[in-house]
Amino acid sequence: MQRAFAATGIVLPNQFIDLLERNNLIRYIDLFVLEEVCRQLECWKRAGLFLPVVSLNFSRLTLFERDIVSSVESIVSRYDIAKEHLEIEITESVADIDKNSLCQTARDLYDAGYAISLDDFGTKYTNLSMLADVDFGVLKLDKSLVGALGSRTNYQAILKNIIRMCQDLVIEVVAEGVETHEQMIEFLTGCELPS
Repeated sequence: MQRAFAATGIVLPNQFIDLLERNNLIRYIDLFVLEEVCRQLECWKRAGLFLPVVSLNFSRLTLFERDIVSSVESIVSRYDIAKEHLEIEITESVADIDKNSLCQTARDLYDAGYAISLDDFGTKYTNLSMLADVDFGVLKLDKSLVGALGSRTNYQAILKNIIRMCQDLVIEVVAEGVETHEQMIEFLTGCELPS
């Protein structure tokens, strides 16, 4: 009997996510990952270990499913973990599809007790009204914004004001793409706010 699949090594998400989305199968991966995260957190809790907050990035198709909140609740209820250890990430570009539905889903997840974060902020023409419509706990600056910080002074002004706005809205800011000590110092210096 021939092997159906040859060993190919590591398969990156961009090699299979689109295929799963086109065939309406991505929800199974998203919910499987949620279940595995809950299982691991419960395992760590039983072992008396520190429980971190784990971010879960659901596909836009999963987020737009009518029963997504009840599906998430059903899985989480099977494990002895607090919802505060789970953070649902919403990618900024998803709002291009149907902002109203996305905001409602985010509000429903928030009302159910989950932290909500906005991922890839700044990759497109940002819809700032999403920040007013949804109680995001975290805003994740896209690495393209952070990467341009040293070469363009305009980016320093933009990032400084995004951070100031998030402080006013009580939203934590995470800078993606800061990988060296020098980048961290450059970011913190460029975005330093007056006290």
